[in-house]
Amino acid sequence: MRNAFASRVAALGITLAVCASGAAAQGSPWSIEGRLNVTVPVGDLSDAGAESGLGLGADVFYTFMRNMSAYAGLSRHAFNCEGAGCDDVTSSGLHGGVKLLFGAERRAMPWARGGIMLHKADFDGDESDLTLGAELGGGIDLMLSPRFALAPSLRFHTYPAEFGVRELDMSYFTISLGAHFHF
Repeated sequence: MRNAFASRVAALGITLAVCASGAAAQGSPWSIEGRLNVTVPVGDLSDAGAESGLGLGADVFYTFMRNMSAYAGLSRHAFNCEGAGCDDVTSSGLHGGVKLLFGAERRAMPWARGGIMLHKADFDGDESDLTLGAELGGGIDLMLSPRFALAPSLRFHTYPAEFGVRELDMSYFTISLGAHFHF
């Protein structure tokens, strides 16, 4: 199953590279975004005693079609465990994928994004290896000027983290507020 997933990821990368040559946007096709997140654990992570925490993220975007961008970035999500019998829990690593904007250019542009992530977890002082996972999300770009938007969003992240003989499903939501700058 991992080989089929790797083949799909490779096909997506080739498609993005081929499509990138067709980018035709006003100004530069590049933009960046920084985010502050509230993390909300679900499933195994919540059952292990993790509670909501804070996180940070940053992405670089390349617009290769009018309403489609490829993105790559890094993030660190933290969870609190005070009083639950565990130390603080963190998830950190890289991610990338495709962001789709819906509708014509306007002041409020809804969007959806999906991609892969390569993250590791730190749980009770044990650190997992980097593991492949997935992320899905949606939000809206609220254009405050031609080059700046606020970007509130909701995202879901999931990946398996192995700590020796123990495996933990690292699944959580992030509620984010981003600042998106277009060049």
